[in-house]
Amino acid sequence: MDTVIGYVGAILAWVLLSTIVSWIRNAAARKDALETAERALWIKADSGYDLSSNWPELQELFQIASRVLSPEVLHTPPLTIVPPQTGRATDYVKHCVQLALERYKEPPPKIAVRIAPFEGTHAGRVRFERGCWFMDLQQVFAYDNEQLASIVAHEMAHVVLQRRGITLHSVLRNEELTDFIAAAAGFGSIMLAANYRITHKVRGEYLESKGIRLGYLRPSALAMATLLQGEISGTDVRATIPPECRHNVLRFLAKLRTRPLKAARTVAVALACYGCQSSLPVAEVTTLRRRARIKCSACGLPNEFRVASNRTRWTLVLLAVSAILILILVLLRSLP
Repeated sequence: MDTVIGYVGAILAWVLLSTIVSWIRNAAARKDALETAERALWIKADSGYDLSSNWPELQELFQIASRVLSPEVLHTPPLTIVPPQTGRATDYVKHCVQLALERYKEPPPKIAVRIAPFEGTHAGRVRFERGCWFMDLQQVFAYDNEQLASIVAHEMAHVVLQRRGITLHSVLRNEELTDFIAAAAGFGSIMLAANYRITHKVRGEYLESKGIRLGYLRPSALAMATLLQGEISGTDVRATIPPECRHNVLRFLAKLRTRPLKAARTVAVALACYGCQSSLPVAEVTTLRRRARIKCSACGLPNEFRVASNRTRWTLVLLAVSAILILILVLLRSLP
């Protein structure tokens, strides 16, 4: 009898262990599938977007952001981790509102928040009525901390812009500007992390998947805004840029930041910031100093200029001529 009980116990333990292993494998496979789907959404949203051709539009947004936000805001290190949610979602939103006010350096207004489903495709909305700001957030985002913080940062950027009476010519450009303002205030890394979500819903025998995208800026444009704020604050945020667009954005930023400057022995030139286009101090650059680093006093962006001296060019010319002569001599020796 004891032997039978032992066999039954062993079989039950084996079944339980197999169930746990199968559950762990299915959870890992589902996580990989979600990450793959989110990556596909990133690639699809960013396809056909060229930073070089769209840089003038982003530059306009950066110029407005550098005027709207104070230097103290731009130089504050960005947020990379959102605070945990401990109580109700409404209380968490209020905490995010307070955090956004501290980041924007704005005086606290009278504001009422509500999480509830409402018509339209917007994740949130804010309006000013009877001396009070009313902020509504869609119910579907109530339990995602990163998405809640991103929506609040975007809506509070609307408050900042409306207080200053700044609007652009189209609704889409206004929304893109609001995203840029939030990223320039240090919310860019969180907005990138919350940009896409895949949700699943069971309908009968089928599993229905749906992708949700937050924000109006393209992924590369949002990553560019995040990197620019990191450049100003002196914070390395490259790890928070999604790998799907990291290489292209970093390469484009390096091209913008370090510009070639043709120089003779000594030259005095008038320079402009690559971000806000403000005039930089007149720099005297010599051939002994290969790089000139100048920080913009208006926005705080570091600008680098690579000096190409005449001596270096003549050295390259002499090396090329020498190589050609050596090649000719070799060819002549090989002739009969």
